[in-house]
Amino acid sequence: MRLYEYEAKRLLKNAGINVPEGRILDRSLRAEGLDTLRKPCYVKAQVPIGGRGKVGGIQKASDQDEIMEKAAKLLTQSINGYPVEYVLVEESVEFVDEFYLSMTIDRNKNCYALLAGSKGGVEIETIAREHPETIAKIHISPLRTIKDFDVRYVSNHLKISKEMLKPVILSIDETMRKYDAELVEVNPLVMSSSTLVALDAKMIVDDSSLFRQKEIASLPPRWKTPEEREADLLKLSYVALGGDIGIISNGAGLTMSTMDLIKNEGGKPANFLDLGGGAQSEAFKSGVLFLLNNPKIKVLFINIFGGITRCDEVAKGIVASCEESKKIKPLVVRLAGTNHLIGKQILERAGIRVYEDPLEASRLAVSLAGDE
Repeated sequence: MRLYEYEAKRLLKNAGINVPEGRILDRSLRAEGLDTLRKPCYVKAQVPIGGRGKVGGIQKASDQDEIMEKAAKLLTQSINGYPVEYVLVEESVEFVDEFYLSMTIDRNKNCYALLAGSKGGVEIETIAREHPETIAKIHISPLRTIKDFDVRYVSNHLKISKEMLKPVILSIDETMRKYDAELVEVNPLVMSSSTLVALDAKMIVDDSSLFRQKEIASLPPRWKTPEEREADLLKLSYVALGGDIGIISNGAGLTMSTMDLIKNEGGKPANFLDLGGGAQSEAFKSGVLFLLNNPKIKVLFINIFGGITRCDEVAKGIVASCEESKKIKPLVVRLAGTNHLIGKQILERAGIRVYEDPLEASRLAVSLAGDE
């Protein structure tokens, strides 16, 4: 579960980290104490995704009228497919330097990872790619706490006094563990008149922990893109990704592997759509129709390994969807496993070629989409 910036900052503030003074506005445009904020302010769209600043989601306002004008406009917009339901109005903070600080989970090493960068204000992927020498990384066992030598290492790297940095690192660590977080990120963490302030914050909480994270579970619902909401109504396990090759598979692991195949061949996956084990023909019909109706998708790549799922059921669903849909798009189908020969016969009778090699099929899908 991705928290909005203002929610992450509230938790960090409760843990002792300085954040700018701010107020939340929803579409009613009512907020107590908005006039008490020191101007100028920043009006920041609250969406559970990064990159909002690049598309006008963060704007500076010099007075109350300008704040209300810009907030009202942002609250009618969508950013990267997410409707803006809230804006955060925050006092501007003067600072002399900015840094990156986060804690996440390194699943390869089964431990936490503390990351510190001497260049803040840009995405960590960009920092890692363009300035890898500016990032320090420490692995921390979940069985131990932050030690002085951890703080000292980060302090030396960032050239910030240990006494000033230690409370911030300890607060991030406390928040990470207390709320079962997968990520707690402060970017940028700025030096303002001998005080460290979190100008922006991001936090992701493990969905499987929400049964015990009552405070997090009670937060306003996270908004999804329109197509994700439509998929929810169809009971499809779907995530929009923005590419042009539609992907259908069975099982989360195979679906992610299929996305990797497409990416490795230079293609752009449009989605994650896992129809699960044992899905019947109606489920595949629904999934194929759903992707065929997406105008961004040029090609459908259906990659099935039939264990519990029967390939003849898959084939029947694909054929039924093609007969019903008025949208004609290239289909690349790979079948293997239970009843795959029967499934292959059904599809080939309908004029749909079936592949057994997933690599060959993925290359064809990328070629048909023109992504090479």
